[in-house]
Amino acid sequence: MQTVQNRMCEMIGHADTLISDVHSFRSILLNAWDDFHRVSATFATESNLNGLKPVDIAAKWQIDAVVKSVIRYLLPADWSLKHTAGCVAAFCFLKVTLSVPLESVTACSLSFQELSLGQLFQRVDETVNARNDVDCANDLILPPVAHAFGLLSELLHDSSKRQLISRILEFLHSYWKPFGSLLIKICSNVIIKQSGLPTDEQEVLLYELLLLWKRALQTYSSLEETHPLWHDSSAFSLLVDALQLCLIDYAQQAAPLNVSNSSDEFKSSVDLLHPSIAHLLIRSLRSLCKFVRAADWLCSLQTTLDSIVLRLICAYSERANCADNTQSSLGPLVSSLARSVAKVNDETELQMELLKPDPCISLRLIILTALELAVRLDLSEPALFELLRSIHSLVFEARNAHCIRPVYECLMVTLLAGDDAHLFHGLTLCLQLENCILARSCPGDQSLLDLVPNAHQLFASLASTIGYSPHLLVDWAVSPETSCLSYLVHYLRRFRSGDSLGPEPVNSRAAPPIGTDWPATQLGEMLDKLARCLRTLESSGSVPFSPKPLIRSLNYAVSVIQNKTMQTDPHSG
Repeated sequence: MQTVQNRMCEMIGHADTLISDVHSFRSILLNAWDDFHRVSATFATESNLNGLKPVDIAAKWQIDAVVKSVIRYLLPADWSLKHTAGCVAAFCFLKVTLSVPLESVTACSLSFQELSLGQLFQRVDETVNARNDVDCANDLILPPVAHAFGLLSELLHDSSKRQLISRILEFLHSYWKPFGSLLIKICSNVIIKQSGLPTDEQEVLLYELLLLWKRALQTYSSLEETHPLWHDSSAFSLLVDALQLCLIDYAQQAAPLNVSNSSDEFKSSVDLLHPSIAHLLIRSLRSLCKFVRAADWLCSLQTTLDSIVLRLICAYSERANCADNTQSSLGPLVSSLARSVAKVNDETELQMELLKPDPCISLRLIILTALELAVRLDLSEPALFELLRSIHSLVFEARNAHCIRPVYECLMVTLLAGDDAHLFHGLTLCLQLENCILARSCPGDQSLLDLVPNAHQLFASLASTIGYSPHLLVDWAVSPETSCLSYLVHYLRRFRSGDSLGPEPVNSRAAPPIGTDWPATQLGEMLDKLARCLRTLESSGSVPFSPKPLIRSLNYAVSVIQNKTMQTDPHSG
């Protein structure tokens, strides 16, 4: 460290002999230091910045003192509100001086970077471990550590700073285990000791830590083969282990405690874990699942992740295959979220829940993750039936109490409808799953089909939800933010599949259920108007794709609906 410091100080002290790029970094450094001093002068009387001593940052041998001073303001030994200004000022100083433009990166800036990162990680380690024997999740250490995590996360987010990102990953490599321990400790306190209710400090730190972890994993996935951490899975596996403890094990421990501490079983289930913390953990699990599926070198983690998803939604175990297992058993956290969603939708509770995060967001992520797993599972896998049954129970538990005539497909659409991207991803997954079962066409598959939303009923529920508006479907179809176009293309193939998927009775679901309560007339009119809208937009060049194949599929679907409607009811025309 002393060698790095000497080299950097000599270069800054002899700025006149350096190339112009070094002058650029020197200017950045001096401006950032001036800003730091201006903040100290402004907040001197109400913060801990009144003790900041003037330092000639361009002078030889002073850089180490400057970096140490800034790091101490970012991570003070004892935290109180008066430290906030110094913490923010230090955050800004380090962000500016470490995020130098590519044209200003020199040996001088790299030396400063090395010194700053070394001091930062050393101070984080000291701050966390200083309280480890007492309580490493103590609120007094959380705000400054959260600021440090936020700084690292923002630095990782700028993909143009490849050399800086590489060094941050190398520093992080030896810290994932203690960071995982910090995550586990905080979640243990929140779930078991605090009845699921986090402090503001705990919530902020969990957010920053999990965001840092996610951005680091994104970077690991794109490392070049020559990088020393190429295909290193330790950061992934440590997060998998931490999430399994937090989402499964601690939730199972807390569930009976909450029930025994409350005479109101409904209330105790809702309070198992605050929706904001549940969302952070579930979102991290979902990101992990995506990373692992996308990288062959992480395939060893797939089985563990699948097990976590199964246990999360259906408390899956070896007993799930027992003959006497006739009741669906939701995992405690998922059951808690479902009851929270049901409670939020109760009009009598609406006013008091306005400031509380929507638990439906977490529930949607769980449903999508479970459906993605269901699509990947072999149809003969016993876990598939258990998973589908639990999804079915979950949807009804969250929505059934608020529907006069509950229909699975309608309830599923209302749950997913809060996010357009989630909605069409979920509809596509349900369609894929049903197609897989229909294509196999085994009579024994009827029990699986009974638990899978019917594609035609799902589409009818979607259309009813939007008032059979073709214009909204057009907006979704042309939007790059949803998979509506892909969903429509694949769904409309159902109208051509009458003779291709297999024999009755399983194949009876492939064709549109005309002659039942399925709204054939309204759907036919909507699809016809949708085709006309697309033709009009095509003529004006307003569609970012060629709509001709989709228009042909729409016209064919309309003709099938009209012909079958006429066969069912000759007087309908």
